[in-house]
Parts: sequence; C-alpha cells; structure tokens
Amino acid sequence: MSDLVLKECPICFGAIPLREVVFFRCGHKTCEACHAQRVQMKDLTCVVCRKEIEKKPLRIFLSSDEVEVVDEEPKQERRPVDDVLDGLKKIVPGTPVASLQRASGRIKKMQRRSGDNPHMAAALVQELRKLDERMIPLAAQLEEYQKGNEDLQDRIRKLESDQRKFIDKMKKEKSAAQSVQQEGEKQRHRAEKYLKLLKEEQEQSKLKLDEETRKACFSFRPQNLPNLLTSSYNIQNALLERKIKALVKDQKRRSKSSSSNVADFSPLVDPSRELSLKRKVDDWYSSPDSKLRVLKKKKV
Repeated sequence: MSDLVLKECPICFGAIPLREVVFFRCGHKTCEACHAQRVQMKDLTCVVCRKEIEKKPLRIFLSSDEVEVVDEEPKQERRPVDDVLDGLKKIVPGTPVASLQRASGRIKKMQRRSGDNPHMAAALVQELRKLDERMIPLAAQLEEYQKGNEDLQDRIRKLESDQRKFIDKMKKEKSAAQSVQQEGEKQRHRAEKYLKLLKEEQEQSKLKLDEETRKACFSFRPQNLPNLLTSSYNIQNALLERKIKALVKDQKRRSKSSSSNVADFSPLVDPSRELSLKRKVDDWYSSPDSKLRVLKKKKV
C-alpha cells in the first residue's frame, strides 16, 4: 500500500505524509509536529519568510508535482547520509552549540565523500546551508542568553550573601548598642547610689555638728558669769571715765580763749548725765535678768 508524502519539511527536513502537512497564509508549509513544537515555544513566525503565522494553520490541496508515492512495505538499505539526516531531525532550538557544530562537521565530511553522487552532494549542501543560516545563530544566541542568566544568578547569589552579611552586622551592632545602654544604666544606678550615700553622710555630719554645738552650749558653767560681768563692768567704767576727762579737759582749753569767743559747752559735757548712764549700766549688770540673757545668748 502506498501513501502520498511531501518531499521535505523546511524545519526537520524529513518527508511529510500528506495528512500531516499544514499551510500558512504566507504560502509556506511544514509538518504538524514541527508546528506544534514552535507553538509550544511561542515562536509564531514562518521559518522561511519570517512572517507572523497563526496557531491554527490552513489546509489546502497539493498538486501532483509536489508529492510522490512511497511504498511502506519495502525497506531500502540505509546510507550514511540517512544517519546524518536523522540526526538533523533531532536538532531543536535547545540543542547545545557543540552538538550543532558536530552535525555541521559531519555534513561537510559527507559532502566530501559524495563527490560521485551530485544529488546527494546538493542535498547535503542545502542541509548545511540551512543549518548554518538558522540553527547555529539561534543556538549561539540561546547560549548567550543562558550565560547571561548564569551571570544574573551569580549576581543574585552575591547580593543574597551580602544581604545576609549586612543583617548579621546589624544584629551585632544592635547587640553592642544594647550592651552599651545596659552599662550606662548600671553606671547611672551606681552614681545615684553614691550621691544618696554622700547626702546621708552630709546629713550625719550636720547632725553630729549640731550635737557638738549643743553639748558645747550645755557645758557652759554659770559660776564663771560673775567674773565675766565684773570684767565687762570695769571696762565700761574705764571708758566712761576717759570720756568725761576728755570732755572736761576740752572745756577748760576752750574757756581760756577770748571772752568774745567764749562758747557754752554745757550741753556737751553734763556730768550728771554721764553719772546717770553709769548707774544704769551698773544696775543692768547687777540685775538677775541680765545674767539670764547672757546664758541664753551663750546657748544660742
């Protein structure tokens, strides 16, 4: 039994059964498997003209010159070029660049060996050109993106490491600040305690001084009071006598001056007034109230 197939898919370069061929508005075609893979990759552009294509392709009838009859039963002997073509069918956009370069080298090697088969050489040249034009640049771009992604991941890891170090540093600084604050609180409590003790010592010293003053006042002996009063009385009498003598002497000196200039000094010198003052002093010292006042003054 035979089946109609399309000679070549522009993506996988394999023969396509007619029932699996899909067409786009730009007029180009591909197989259903390749189209489904490109839709999954969200690459909705034609691989031939690079125009935008639709997810649901069009189905049209093919002319007879674009199809050929393939017998399913007989199996032809595989050729080395068939292995190369099968390997190319497995190439996808995610294939590493090294694999693509090895595929390109194998195609060139097969091209040199197929010098006696112009049709095979032409097919290999076409495959090599398509591989070079489409797959290798795309794979190189993909590898560049992957490298950029790795660099970005390295930067992210470095930023995360720096962030962890910064958090650890902030925790240490916070702990140090808390330690300083606690030490400051301890110093403040010690200072307050010292000031309190100093104040208590000052109060005790004041109380001690008051007690000593009180004892000194109570230790005053009244039997010594007559001697003190006598000494004070004698001093007062001596001062009054000197004052009276000075006034009398001055009055005599002035009386010797001319009669026209004689002045009356009687208001200045009044012996009776001086004697009266002397008696008052004697009475004050001899009275009991004066002794009591002296005792109170000593106690204060």
